[in-house]
Amino acid sequence: MYLRSKGFDGVRIWPNLTGPVQLMRSDGSLRPDGLSTLKFILDRARDERLVVDVSFTAEHVAGLDAARLRDAIVATTGELRGYENILFDIRTSGTSTGRSASRSPPVTWRVFALGIKSVDARRIVTASNSSENTAEETAAFVSQVGVDVAAYHDPRTSHFFDPSWIKLNVDALKASGRLGRICRSRYRRDTRRFRPASARTTIASR
Repeated sequence: MYLRSKGFDGVRIWPNLTGPVQLMRSDGSLRPDGLSTLKFILDRARDERLVVDVSFTAEHVAGLDAARLRDAIVATTGELRGYENILFDIRTSGTSTGRSASRSPPVTWRVFALGIKSVDARRIVTASNSSENTAEETAAFVSQVGVDVAAYHDPRTSHFFDPSWIKLNVDALKASGRLGRICRSRYRRDTRRFRPASARTTIASR
């Protein structure tokens, strides 16, 4: 696989991204073609020993509200119970239930996480926070929601790769008592397409 040949250990996918094949319908049910496509990708990733971050969004599916998104995620959890190489992100940079989701109370996301755990207690769950929040706020949020990983998209600034800046954020995330993930990709644009210019993932231990 291309990603493994380039030295990557994992990949992040958005199965609801706008396109010909989406995972979820607006009523919270799963599309058979979307589910089979997702499983095909996960099978290939498992063959290559790649970790897959399955990130759920609602804003790409017209009419999909928080309650139905939860139903769909719980159904997906059951369908993917046999995959040990994946984790779920239920709050993609704070936008999973629409663009105002970053202001949703922690109890909303706790209900999502509990629903997943009720079906598959082993599934690793995270809920990303955007750069509108600080690393300290992210740690507090994670403690309230009870997810397994503190995921933070820190601001893209001139010191984005500075070791002291990374350590500052990592130390803040450790306060949650969970594993921490700082992740963000940068892009440059040419006349044909967006291409990844650099990507970074930093894992903070408990």
